[in-house]
Amino acid sequence: MIRLVALDVDGTIRCGGRISERVRRAVAATRRAGVKVTLATGRRLSAAVGFARELGIDVPLILHDGALVYDHVREEIVRATHLPGEVARHLLRRSRELGLAGFLHENAHCGQRVYYDAEWAREAFDLFYSRSDDNFALVKDLSALCDLDPLRLIMFGDPAAVEEMYRLAAEIGGHRMLRWRDLHLHTLEFFAPDATKAEGVRTVADLLGVPYEAVMTIGDQQNDLEMLRDFPYGVAMETAPEEVKRQARYVTAPCEQDGAALALERFIDGVREAL
Repeated sequence: MIRLVALDVDGTIRCGGRISERVRRAVAATRRAGVKVTLATGRRLSAAVGFARELGIDVPLILHDGALVYDHVREEIVRATHLPGEVARHLLRRSRELGLAGFLHENAHCGQRVYYDAEWAREAFDLFYSRSDDNFALVKDLSALCDLDPLRLIMFGDPAAVEEMYRLAAEIGGHRMLRWRDLHLHTLEFFAPDATKAEGVRTVADLLGVPYEAVMTIGDQQNDLEMLRDFPYGVAMETAPEEVKRQARYVTAPCEQDGAALALERFIDGVREAL
């Protein structure tokens, strides 16, 4: 019997800029059935907490792809895993040599500040980081901020330079790396080696006293792979990369067809009847 559900946000429960009414109703019915629900997202707290409130979620959230588990009700950190400062400095040194720009998310125990080292970098990320967000600051040298281990590093720029950085970073080691490619932006993200959504889900399950065999996870991207693979009810969206779908236990319809709601209706007793 499922007792905890961890939902990715973008591309899983949110598409077209919103969470559909059917998904909202399915999450509400899941919670009424006594099943705990949390979000497992790459977003930071300020960009995720609104969705948690919209869905009535009161369980700690899994943020920054698992690097941070945060209780937004009590406003306290449950678990934070940071990228070692020396590893971060080494990565930043090589990225500067390649002309890449970067963002550094400060140590979680210090706050939610995000530092960047080039104005064009800020402009490139307008899609993700609102200009009205005052938690951002331009600095000359991100490596000077690594005395306290950062939560996360993001690097991007010329695609060829990003690919070279990917190769160099693999040799450096001491981190978990995600590579994202799209038509407009090639990006690398760096976290502590054990910062995964799966570890975040384990943290929340342990906190709630839920056995891992009673956990359901739903996601659509490479950063969801571990949590879809490691739990018995791992559900990938149809739009997920093939490797992610191979690692998941089940596949559901795309976000645009309310695939997350369909999965909840299928596996959670009483959800279909409640809708």
